[in-house]
Amino acid sequence: MIGKIDIPGYYGQYARETDYGKFERIHFPVTGHFVMLKDQPKTMKLYDDHVRAFHEMSRVSLLSSVNNPKEGRKKFPRPFIFEESGTDLKLISQGDKVLITYVEGSWEKPLVTGSIESMGVINQKKFLRFDGTNLDRQPERYENDKYVYEYENDGKGNINLLIETKDEGEGSINITLKGNDKFGMLNLYTNHGYTVNHIDDNDEVLQQIVMDKSGVIVSQNDGDEEAQHINLIKDGGVKIKSKRTKNSEMMVYGNTLADKLDEILTAITQITVPIAVGGVSGPPNNSAVFQQINSQIKEILTD
Repeated sequence: MIGKIDIPGYYGQYARETDYGKFERIHFPVTGHFVMLKDQPKTMKLYDDHVRAFHEMSRVSLLSSVNNPKEGRKKFPRPFIFEESGTDLKLISQGDKVLITYVEGSWEKPLVTGSIESMGVINQKKFLRFDGTNLDRQPERYENDKYVYEYENDGKGNINLLIETKDEGEGSINITLKGNDKFGMLNLYTNHGYTVNHIDDNDEVLQQIVMDKSGVIVSQNDGDEEAQHINLIKDGGVKIKSKRTKNSEMMVYGNTLADKLDEILTAITQITVPIAVGGVSGPPNNSAVFQQINSQIKEILTD
């Protein structure tokens, strides 16, 4: 019943005989793994460690817990990837060991029920290791040649998300909402506040937006220190910190300032003073200069 495997691209030790009638049914779970030649997904097959034979993908099924054809969450187990070198195969990427059961014990109905993680082998990614002191923690991780994605429900009320890009132009979080009239809004509700940090490659904060119960601060850092900021004060007013002087002072209302300067310059052009022989003097000799400045006051306002 057992003979040499003869599948193009793969060279194993054993294979079952093609006479299905002589092959015994398998009524117990076995281990296995998917195999694939590099950059050739059509060569993928499922290998049974017990029988030591390959399954064509056309007859392989994967167990989904509550998924259906339209909804659900799926992640294919990572295959062992080989590269051909003459007549030999070289393993270049380690994959997942999987648990295989056979529906009704039939060799023709392999069902992959999940990936296997041995508690005696430490996971190579620390993020995914089980934590015996925190059994409620739920980590999720994905990595390919373009990015790393890590999601964590830490079991203590915190949700942590990391997206680290490897290629330029990858790794953005894009949210598109399309609604009608007042619908389709993006609303964020938090009873304490939020912080948005713009960091460099060394995780140093460059710019920051902080909103808490005291107000809103938009700041810019210079190294470890804040260089300048705009502070929207909850009780009213806006403060601005100068990068040059390091002073933090209240900002003025632009329209009000322009109106006040207009009143001052108009009053200056209308100045008259008593003279020694009685009567009053005329307007200042340079009143035209003040009038010209007055005509340009609105230029201090933004468009």
